[in-house]
Formats: sequence, structure tokens, C-alpha cells
Amino acid sequence: MNKSVRFGERRTGRPTIVMPAQRGEGGGRTTLPYHVKLDGSVSVLNAILLRPISLAIWRRPMDGALRKAVLRDALGEFSLLRLTARPSDLRELLLTGLGEAGCGPASIEALASDIAGLAHIFADLVGPETVDVRLERITGDACRKFHTDYVSARLITTYRGRGTQWLDQDSATELASGANVSCLPVGSLAEGDVAVLKGRLWDEDYAIVHRSPPITGTGEDRIVLVLNPGDFARDTAISN
Repeated sequence: MNKSVRFGERRTGRPTIVMPAQRGEGGGRTTLPYHVKLDGSVSVLNAILLRPISLAIWRRPMDGALRKAVLRDALGEFSLLRLTARPSDLRELLLTGLGEAGCGPASIEALASDIAGLAHIFADLVGPETVDVRLERITGDACRKFHTDYVSARLITTYRGRGTQWLDQDSATELASGANVSCLPVGSLAEGDVAVLKGRLWDEDYAIVHRSPPITGTGEDRIVLVLNPGDFARDTAISN
């Protein structure tokens, strides 16, 4: 059952405004709203602990091994991996699970190490004893509408493809009041960004409104990692 709050329909062909400019794309707004923090240091993720902050973005460079790991040829037949475990146990479980999920041998080591490292960061930040891991190859519009998540917090990174889109609070209010989403500025995570999103269970007033980027019909795919607290309801919709 999907418990997320839906705000508006996805519109194909609408402009995306990246805050700040997304790697590989021109333009974009040069300032961020007060409730979003972005930096090149992992320590920026600590900002999510502050009440006004709804989205914290670590703009990290992806190293060469990780970039090679998510190439189509390296990933092989991989489609989906889902598991829940203590962060200390994740790396070994991922080494096995990625192979069983069809991931090519060249990808397994780099992905397992990176995911386990991010799970440790997320657990230290948010405090869950276990972490729910979802790594997925997405070929369509995984979540059609802007919404907030029915979780305390969620970590998202897109290893390959377009990143998660989000709205500032003013735009989210306008959308909820009936504004056309095509007229609103839309922020976007860049490929490789690591973001922690505040959910409704943490603070209804500061849960970030976001959606998956529309890619149906483009021939594109995305490799997306989503981390939730381990007590996350498994029937709640994943949004990325």
C-alpha cells in the first residue's frame, strides 16, 4: 500500500532546472532554497539533522572503478537487488547477492564496497540498527507524481542516469494548490550525488517533495540505490 502524499502529475517534455547546474548539463539556478544544503564534503549530510533542512546533498566525485562498475556491459543482466541487514554485514551479503542478481563480475566488488560504505554513513546519521537496501535498474517512470515519503529519512544515489527531481517548499505549495508543474522550477540531483531526504515520519512540515525523473520513451535507464531504515514498511512505495 502506498502511503506517500501525492502532489502532482509528471509532465513529459518539461524543463528541469538544476540547483546548482547538474554535471553534464548547462544552465540551472545558482542558489539553493534555505531548506536544501549541498557541498562536496560528506559532512554536509549532517545538515539533515537540523529541522529546517529537508534535503542534504553530498556532491561527490565517482571514482573510475565505480564508474566502470555501472556500465551496461559490466552490469550484465542485473535488474534488482533487495535486502535488509546490519551495516557491518552488508558487504559480504552484497558480494553474494549482486552475483546472484545477475551483476557482472567486474561490478560486484566496487558496488558492494560503495553500498556498504553508504549504509554505514546512513546508519550513523539516522540511527537504524539495520538498513533496507534496494539497488535497481530503472527503465521507465518509477514514480509518476511529486510526493513525500512515509519514512523518517531515505538515502538515494543514482549511479547512472538522471537523478531524483525535487521541489523547493514554495513550489511544492503552489503545486498542491493547483499550479501547473511545467511552470515551476525543478531541482535535480546529479549522477553520483548522495542525498539524504527527510520524510514525513521525521517532520511533516519539512519532508522533501520529489519524484523520479521521467525517462519513458527515451531509451535511457537508471541505476539507483535507495537506503531506508530497516524497519521501513516493505509494502511502502519506493520513490527515487
